[in-house]
Amino acid sequence: RLGAEKRTNSSVESERHHWVLFLWANMSTALSFFLASFQVHEKSILLALAPCALLLWEDEGVMDWFSIVSCWTLWPLLQTDRLQLPYICCILIWLSLIRLRRIGFGRKQSMFDTQSWIPTLSFLAMLALHLLQACIPAPPSLPDIFEVLWSAAGCGMFCLSWLITCIKLSSDSSVAFRRKTKES
Repeated sequence: RLGAEKRTNSSVESERHHWVLFLWANMSTALSFFLASFQVHEKSILLALAPCALLLWEDEGVMDWFSIVSCWTLWPLLQTDRLQLPYICCILIWLSLIRLRRIGFGRKQSMFDTQSWIPTLSFLAMLALHLLQACIPAPPSLPDIFEVLWSAAGCGMFCLSWLITCIKLSSDSSVAFRRKTKES
C-alpha cells in the first residue's frame, strides 16, 4: 500500500486492548439496562450474552459461568413453554464443550474450577434449586415460591456479573491509561 504506515506490535496490542475494553463495556451496559429496567423480559439477557461470547477467550471462567447463569435463569420461562428437555440438552452440551475446551488446552482443572469459590457456590445453588423444585411441591399458600427464588438468585448472580464487568473495566482501563502515559 502506498502511504501505509508500518504498524508495530505495541500499536496492534493497544488496538486489540481497546476492542476488548469495548466488549467489556458493552456487556456492562447491557447488564445495567437488564438489571435497572422497569419491565424486563427474561430473554433480554441475550443482549449481555452477545459480547460475552466474544470475550470467551479473555476470561474463560467468568464467561462460562455467566453463560450458564444466563441459561439457568430462563428455566421458569422455558418450563412454562414446556421446553425442559431442550433446556437440559443445551446445558449439558455447553458443559461438555467447556470440558472439551479445557481438556484440549491441557488443563487439569475440574469443570467448575474457575479459580473462584463464587461460581462453585452458585452452581451448587442452581442445582439445589432444581432439585428442590423437582422433589418438593410448592405450598398452596405460596404457589410461585420457586419462580421468586429463581428471580432472586438470578438477580444476585447478574448483579455480581455486573460488578465483575465494572471491576474488569476499571482495572483494564487504568492499565491502558498508565501504558499510554508511559509511551508519551
